[in-house]
Amino acid sequence: MNKIKPINFLIIFLIGISIFFIIDSKKVIGNLPDASPDPNTEDDIIIIPLSLHLINGSSETYNTNRNEENIIELVRNANIIWDQANILFILEDIDTIEIKGSDINLIFSSGVGILTKRDDFDSGMINGYFMNSLNSNGISFPPQGVFAVADKTTVNDYRTLAHELGHLLGLAHVKERENLMFSGVNGEILSDEEIIFARRNAKRVFNINNFN
Repeated sequence: MNKIKPINFLIIFLIGISIFFIIDSKKVIGNLPDASPDPNTEDDIIIIPLSLHLINGSSETYNTNRNEENIIELVRNANIIWDQANILFILEDIDTIEIKGSDINLIFSSGVGILTKRDDFDSGMINGYFMNSLNSNGISFPPQGVFAVADKTTVNDYRTLAHELGHLLGLAHVKERENLMFSGVNGEILSDEEIIFARRNAKRVFNINNFN
């Protein structure tokens, strides 16, 4: 009987081990996720630009006491709330503008056309206005992508900002007190349905590209 030489046995053994690892590695690789995920999945960050205006030169009723540092902090904290939806609001511009008190009164009675026609209105962005006093914590005008926030709010002011941004993304008031869209308390939670709805509106209304 011919005996298998040690060197031949070693070669056969190594070939067998190699085949085993090749087959096994294919099984593992087959279970890995796609390396190039769909750029439109719900996990992508959506960026929405903001143009924010500090009202001054009108009257003590409306002149804001906020400054640029305060606005930056407000946006930062509002983004912490909106992080649950993977939506990021970026501050493109902050300026101080003069609007007559009588014109501001017209905004609340006749709409925001007086704002959208101004040279300092940035189309294609959300425009926000900060003033000393409102009849509420904040107000929003979704068709024009405009909101206003008062200096003095009965809830956290950054939560007011996040709440008004929610309205601009198509979200309505809800009955759950812990929810961001409940009116008048410090709830910050968004439901899964609200997240999906807000993200779809962000892409549709503001035509924002995903940030990967």
